[in-house]
Amino acid sequence: MTPANTDAPLQVGQSEACGPVAFADPRLQSLVLTHGSPPMQSDGNPVELALYTPHPFALQEQQAEALCYEAVHASFAYHLQHNAFYRRYAEAAGVCAEDLRGPQDLVKIPLIPVHVFKGCPGPHEFLPWLTSLSATDIAWPTAAIATDSYQEQIALLYRDCGIQVESIEGDNGAMLFLPFDRVSQRRNVHANILTFFAMYPEFRNLAELTSVTLWPPTFRWPSWIVPQERVRSLLDRPLDLAMLAELSAPQKPRRFVHRFFGRRQARQGIALLAGILARLKEVAATGMPGVLWIPSSLLGVLSHFALEQDGGLRLGSAWRVIQSGGWQPNLEQPLSAAELRMLAAQGLGILPEQVYDLYSPIGSLGPCALSCEAGYLHIPPPLVHPMVVSEAMEPLDEGMWGRFAFLSPLPQAFPGFIVTEDRARLWRRCPSCDRLGPVLDPAISLMHDGEDRSCGNIVRQIIAERLTT
Repeated sequence: MTPANTDAPLQVGQSEACGPVAFADPRLQSLVLTHGSPPMQSDGNPVELALYTPHPFALQEQQAEALCYEAVHASFAYHLQHNAFYRRYAEAAGVCAEDLRGPQDLVKIPLIPVHVFKGCPGPHEFLPWLTSLSATDIAWPTAAIATDSYQEQIALLYRDCGIQVESIEGDNGAMLFLPFDRVSQRRNVHANILTFFAMYPEFRNLAELTSVTLWPPTFRWPSWIVPQERVRSLLDRPLDLAMLAELSAPQKPRRFVHRFFGRRQARQGIALLAGILARLKEVAATGMPGVLWIPSSLLGVLSHFALEQDGGLRLGSAWRVIQSGGWQPNLEQPLSAAELRMLAAQGLGILPEQVYDLYSPIGSLGPCALSCEAGYLHIPPPLVHPMVVSEAMEPLDEGMWGRFAFLSPLPQAFPGFIVTEDRARLWRRCPSCDRLGPVLDPAISLMHDGEDRSCGNIVRQIIAERLTT
């Protein structure tokens, strides 16, 4: 059992009530300031109050509900005023801001199906389509961007306007795009930093913590929890996300190599896994504590390979593994989440309790859930109002399987009121640990009518691209 309220790291400073939000932990303060300055404490914005609330996993249910309600209500009112698309959407549903009188009314907020953000007709229509879904007070370019490339347009939007566009490509070619203005970017990164250290407070005093990643540079979590100079990539060059490839994992490394790379490239595939393992050994040999960020689909493969090579690694008690991105979409007999943790523990030389999961349903839309030692996915209660809904979009009771939906007040560039393609079930309290707030069952899967466009699916093609270019 992990105490929820005895070692939480967030200490919002109170000595300067009119100054910016501050933290008693100087290391945390430094990480936060690296990614944008917090607002003034005197602003009183409900979204910011929820974001910078100390001890999010130690809040009593009534207190957390009140903070989340005020933040979501303020976000809902903002988007009704500043987003023409969502205003029409809410009007069609017959809902206005005055209809929300308390936490019990949050279920009235119209949810946007995630596929709406996958509806761009093509690169030529990218900018007008994106602006049609976004807040009107964002400083968009006044003229079209003269290029047929999504990636070039995204790069120019960030360079010229400070607008960051997250993109995910689906297996049928459909692209999901989410725009983040500077306010949304700052909230998103700060929320992830603060949630991580609130969930895992043991990391906050590890000055030499190393963040080791098997993700491409677009996966930014490794550089959010430590300074950039303490990030080590196990991939030897930048890789883009242009295509998807099929991979069932975890499975035996040689079978994985033959299926994924083809027998002609089997030597290169084995060499790639050996190189990753050697780099990980080098980092572990320094004796410094570390966090290994790895796609779930590769965790089993690497663990199998480590066991086959020399009986497994010995990372030890100072390491944690954080998997994300979904796994095993096509495996006939997939491992459970617990079985995958056990395999990783054997292959990497850690305890199963040191393997965690990060769940973010649509890219980098703020924090959604981080797992505890037993695998239950904890949702930061002031920042996300989670729901499980039926096919008719009606909220389901606790413990019932359905479609996962959530209300996030963090995005300002677009409404964070989303119904996903993920099948999940929700509990009001964790069955295992003492942290407070709602949790998701670890056995999340894709709805039968959904498409597998997870981040993990993207990474499956990255390794193949590494060998063919």
